[in-house]
Amino acid sequence: YIWFPLGSERDGVGFGCQCWLRTDHPRMTTQPLALAPINRDLSAEAKVQIYRDLIRCRAFESHALERYQAGHMGGFLMLQMGQEGIAVGVRSVMGPLDHSLSGMRGMAHALAAGAPMREMMAELFGRSTGIAKGKAGMLGFYSPEHQFWGNHGFAGTQTALAIGLAFG
Repeated sequence: YIWFPLGSERDGVGFGCQCWLRTDHPRMTTQPLALAPINRDLSAEAKVQIYRDLIRCRAFESHALERYQAGHMGGFLMLQMGQEGIAVGVRSVMGPLDHSLSGMRGMAHALAAGAPMREMMAELFGRSTGIAKGKAGMLGFYSPEHQFWGNHGFAGTQTALAIGLAFG
């Protein structure tokens, strides 16, 4: 099994979850994840790009949080801080014909897909230059040109769309 530490030393919170992986599957091994073929074969440039994408997601959400706490944004703000690796990691192994969508905490997914930061921030501020013309806030991050089909605020609402994308 793999132990994923969650939380941070800074806030004194130490949560964790453990996942059991089948090791009898041909693509699964008991070796450390860093030595798995998909990670071992990454070029130095690809690793740097993944790191840049992680930093980009964190910086965007940090700035959004500052502006939200200062009262410059309306609505609500559900962040994905600390979970950027999921969005960036998934995007890093997707092919050119693959599509993605996310649940409520999906800003990092939109950024990892390549959605423009300026238009995403404008959307959070409710501006007409936003990615959804300022009408949807944090749940309006759609970027069809990057094959990202949005954040969905209710549990399970993205399932039907995902099935349509898979079979369409």
